[in-house]
Amino acid sequence: MIRRPQPWSRVRFWLLDLAEEINAALRDQSLPAILVIDRVWITADGRAKLLDFPAPASDARPAAAGTPDTGNNSNPQFFLNQVAVAALEGQPVAPENAKAGLVAVPLPIHARELLGKMQAGMDFTLLTEELKATRSKLAVVSFARRLGVLGACSAFPFSSIAMIGAFMALTLASPEKARNSESSKLRECLTQLSALETNRHVTIRVEDKGSTEAAASSNQQLKEAYEIYIVGHFRHTITNAVTWSKLNGSLPQDQRIAAERLIARRAAPSEAELKKADALVGPDLKGEMMLSALRKLDPFSHPLMLYLALNPFVIFGAIPSFAAAFLFRGGLVLRLLGLAVVKRDGSKASRWLLLWRSFVAWSPMLLMGPVAAMLFPHLAMASSDRVALNFGYMIVAAALALIAALLPGRGLQDRIAGTCLVLRE
Repeated sequence: MIRRPQPWSRVRFWLLDLAEEINAALRDQSLPAILVIDRVWITADGRAKLLDFPAPASDARPAAAGTPDTGNNSNPQFFLNQVAVAALEGQPVAPENAKAGLVAVPLPIHARELLGKMQAGMDFTLLTEELKATRSKLAVVSFARRLGVLGACSAFPFSSIAMIGAFMALTLASPEKARNSESSKLRECLTQLSALETNRHVTIRVEDKGSTEAAASSNQQLKEAYEIYIVGHFRHTITNAVTWSKLNGSLPQDQRIAAERLIARRAAPSEAELKKADALVGPDLKGEMMLSALRKLDPFSHPLMLYLALNPFVIFGAIPSFAAAFLFRGGLVLRLLGLAVVKRDGSKASRWLLLWRSFVAWSPMLLMGPVAAMLFPHLAMASSDRVALNFGYMIVAAALALIAALLPGRGLQDRIAGTCLVLRE
């Protein structure tokens, strides 16, 4: 019994066997004056028996008790607590040491509370009834429950993205919002064109192309594409006096003048020219519009770093997880599913440890963007790059979810952070 640590799923039945036997002895007034752990015998079918003599050691038996210096008890509650601590820790323990502190292994919260009641000397009849109640309670975190945690945590970011997408679609459906969207797109195009004319375009960098000449050539090519794109897509808006006047308040005066001059000096592009311009400007403009709010943040100047900052997995997954871990010690999902996080020794985990555990769990998702930026510095915010990064996020998330489901009690984040997932009830 105490040659190796035993799981609570097994120890709870041993404690109940001993409690029922002691209860019967109390009724018959045949309880020994001294209760010694050396006299606990685990039978071949896994039942616990209290002998009148020291139990023989046997390597053939799965759990033979009997180790020197385990001490004795005159109190049955303290004796059961001593048996529980010795069996769960897998080592001999003296009665005074068992009473001095709780068992140093991760246990379900209800099991730890029950052992505390043993230490406090709870009425033995009531204690026996509580031990009987443990038979109907789960002893370990099941695969299904761990899968429930993963499903609930995954549903939140995806549902949030879907709701925001639906809100934006409904918002942009009105004619007024459509005009605002058109003016925003034109304003961004004119801003990028101005930056290209002064060699301040942030997506194409000298160091990215390897030479000043290559960068200048790329900027000139993109500048030409932006001019064709503006003329091809916004000529009717700019030349129509009514439509153009409606955008009067949404465009700076210098951009209005620049747009009018561009229309005046450049003829309407052919279909082939516009298609080629769309291929160059489309991905660049999409990335620039999405990242314009963070453009001034120099540490995040690389497009993939900026994309990481705006990635939905980070915004709707990692950040809420960090907040829940620190503020609510794990969050609503764990509470609803009857789970808690404890230290490796079963004691209560601090908020900082729970925050560290959450960071470890999300670190692969958080580090993918910076690692990609360092390994592939020439990547830009083209649509193919975003698709590849999102696909990578999904592959990593699926792999981590599978590992967590296969290791329900101690996933990788728990092994690294020094924590365990246990049942509350």
